[in-house]
Amino acid sequence: GWLKWLAGGSQFGKRAMALTRPALAALAGAAGAGAGLAAARWAAPPRKMECQEADFSALRRLWSTIQERKAASDPKSSYTAKLLHRGTPKCAQKVGEEATEVVIEAVTGDKEGVTKESADLLFHLFVVWASVGVSPEDVMAELTKR
Repeated sequence: GWLKWLAGGSQFGKRAMALTRPALAALAGAAGAGAGLAAARWAAPPRKMECQEADFSALRRLWSTIQERKAASDPKSSYTAKLLHRGTPKCAQKVGEEATEVVIEAVTGDKEGVTKESADLLFHLFVVWASVGVSPEDVMAELTKR
């Protein structure tokens, strides 16, 4: 099913189809049911994560902007407002698309591509959080439990 989906008109389908067989196999594993991802969840022994002070101002601004756009009553006012207006399933679909694009760039060894697609993924992940009522603080609290 995933190969048909990749070839079926997604914006990165042509690039994905140009990948080598091993790269496509890796992509299939990443796009699958998640069993491999669950097993690889902690590569090192679990330990309590400590969040170091870092400059997360861009992420804070992004979250604030998404919250403002969520409050907008007109879905035509921005891409974010339109996406949120279309509902959680559409927001979640975009996360899946962007995650797959990160995988493609990683498998092909394109560092710049991974960087750019990761930014897209973070944006769409934040939109999903806003859609379902999860905050960055909720996620950070969960991370510190691990």
